[in-house]
Formats: sequence, structure tokens, C-alpha cells
Amino acid sequence: KSRIKNKLYFDNYDVDTLMKIFFKMLGDKYQITKEAAWKVMKVLSVESQKPGFGNGREVRNMIDQQVYLQQPILHEDFLRRLIQML
Repeated sequence: KSRIKNKLYFDNYDVDTLMKIFFKMLGDKYQITKEAAWKVMKVLSVESQKPGFGNGREVRNMIDQQVYLQQPILHEDFLRRLIQML
């Protein structure tokens, strides 16, 4: 049971808006292939129809998850370059 008496309900964003949010959150810091962007759009199309979908929060979670999964790859690449410099 929630301690908050009133609830706010927001309409779900359409997939185009979610993709704009996705690219805005990526900014210049991250790059994505066209194929990966297409997959993100397909996932958002399905997930946005499910009850409890979190709109922008879901987009942020997708990005955070992928960044986390890429960390070992980035770490290995850094070590490889470091060894080459020695």
C-alpha cells in the first residue's frame, strides 16, 4: 500500500517519441548502429504495450544495461592498448 494518497497517470509515449528520447539520452557520448537502433525500436514497440511500462525510465534502463554489458569489452580494449604502448 502506498503512503501517497493521490496518484498521477500519464499516457504512454508512442514509439517515435521513445526513440527520440533514446537518441537524446545517448547524446554524443555513445554510438549505435542502424541495426541496433532498429532492434531497440522493435523492443520498445513490444514493451510499450505491456502494463506498467515506464516510458522514459524504460529507455534509460535499456541504455544503462547496455553500457554495463559493454564494460568488460571496454576494459579489455583499454588493457590491449596499454600493453601495445609498453
